[in-house]
Amino acid sequence: MQTILGVCCGGVIGGLIGATSIGGGVLIVPILILIFGLSASRTVGTSIAITFFLTFVMAVIFGRSGELDTATAVIMAVGSIGGVRFGSRLSVRMPERLLLVVMVTLIAVAAVLMIVAQGHQAEG
Repeated sequence: MQTILGVCCGGVIGGLIGATSIGGGVLIVPILILIFGLSASRTVGTSIAITFFLTFVMAVIFGRSGELDTATAVIMAVGSIGGVRFGSRLSVRMPERLLLVVMVTLIAVAAVLMIVAQGHQAEG
C-alpha cells in the first residue's frame, strides 16, 4: 500500500512541479516523512535525489521547447555548489528535531514570501 501511495503521490507531485516549478522539497518532504517515515536527514538526501531526476527531465523538456535560460541556470548552479556542500554536511550533523523545524520554517517562509510577492504584482 505504501508503494502504491508513493507512486500516486509521486505522479501528482511530478505534475505539479513540471507545471509550476514549485520546489520539489516543499511537496516531497512531507510525503517522505509522513508516508515513508523517513528521518529528517534521510528525507533531505532522498528529496535531493528525487529532485535531481525530476530537474534533469524537466530541463530537457523545457530546453527543447525554448523555455530554458541556460546562462542563468548555469550561473545559479555554480553559485549553489558551495552552499549545497555546506548544507549537506550541516544537515547530517544537526539534531533531528532541529532539522525538521528548520525545514518546516523554510517552507512556511517561502509560502509567505510568495503570497506577498503575488500581492505586489497584483497591485502593480
